[in-house]
Amino acid sequence: MKHHFNTIQDETRSLKTQLPDALDELRLTKAKVDDSKTKPNLTRESVKPTVYLVGTSNIQGINEDKLTTAAQITKFTAYTLDDTRKCISKFNHPPDIMVLHVLTNDLKSKSPQDCVKELGDIILSMQQKWESMKIIVSLTTPRSDSLIYNTNGQIINALMKQSFSEVNIMFVDHSNMAFGGDPTPEMLAEDKFHLSTKGIDQLASNIKRTIHSTLGVPLSTRQNLSRSHINRGRGRGSRGRGRQTTPS
Repeated sequence: MKHHFNTIQDETRSLKTQLPDALDELRLTKAKVDDSKTKPNLTRESVKPTVYLVGTSNIQGINEDKLTTAAQITKFTAYTLDDTRKCISKFNHPPDIMVLHVLTNDLKSKSPQDCVKELGDIILSMQQKWESMKIIVSLTTPRSDSLIYNTNGQIINALMKQSFSEVNIMFVDHSNMAFGGDPTPEMLAEDKFHLSTKGIDQLASNIKRTIHSTLGVPLSTRQNLSRSHINRGRGRGSRGRGRQTTPS
């Protein structure tokens, strides 16, 4: 009986010595939990939305590092719709926003209806694979190298808006590069198809505006278009922050 009593006393003493340490650990854990509730998650808050900009040679003049501070932009060159499909198939993880500027070359060899159908198939495929990803389609830019090509571009733009009006995608309209339906000469390079320095600035501005609208981020009132354009330091086909295909 006495031995049993001594054992209980020993266990009580041991418990008393352990209890302060346990209470200290409990207080420390509670403090950490409370601290995590009051302090913002800086790592999570500092991560910017990702945007993949896939497009023809006209996007090569856009400086993705300076296009916007609201998102992390990565550029990929795709000259045709077939190139676009192959490029996208290599993505293992989707960005938050996919921007496609890929219609200007195919309209020279395909009907407007075929161009819209092919791009539509690409869009629907992406939506089925990555339901949460947002899609922005940059429509064709005005051109004066051919009346037929310019007209086809306008038809494609109208068909895209009509065909996908109920699909959850955004459009970048470049009608501010034309006046009365005719291309503004200063927006075009000497070949009357590729964009001039001013045209690239406007292209970048239009794309930026739609990205901000999609993200719900207001544009700065002091937007400087010239910062969106690369005019030195990087040549055609250069790599930005992301991978680019080699121009053919």
